[in-house]
Amino acid sequence: MQGGTHFIAGLAIGLGLLTLDRFQMPLTESLACLSAAGIGSLFPDIDTPDSKLGHMVKPLALAINKSFGHRGITHSPLLVVILFAFLEILLPDYHNLAIFFAAGMVSHLLLDMLNHKGIPLLYPLPVKFHIANLKNASVEELVIRMAFNITAFLLCFYHVKGMIQL
Repeated sequence: MQGGTHFIAGLAIGLGLLTLDRFQMPLTESLACLSAAGIGSLFPDIDTPDSKLGHMVKPLALAINKSFGHRGITHSPLLVVILFAFLEILLPDYHNLAIFFAAGMVSHLLLDMLNHKGIPLLYPLPVKFHIANLKNASVEELVIRMAFNITAFLLCFYHVKGMIQL
């Protein structure tokens, strides 16, 4: 999947979480959490120097790619758990940020499971799992991206409508 697809999916997941009573929060915190979901949705591709996030931190992306390759540890549920725990320890007063970041990462992993290359669900075991054979930048990916765009738009409308008393 392309970075744009991952990003809009992460935002849609974040907006969906904000509809839950558990995540009712001030607007500024909501925006911070949506940012965390968006960053989390791009984070697994930090192992690729030419990805949206990898391009911003190219030396780090090159080092990760050289050490682990693409779709290695950065595409594993194990790293989601490790980073969630790290954020919980580092930022104990910002629990929601860790949740939204992890949700963004999970959305990335699920989308990459739609590609024939799959992801290492049982990392460090080298076997990769996939649930479909979609090609990157295909018509099918465009349909998925449009579905997430529509979902994100509708969820934004839902949230704005809730803030404005008509």
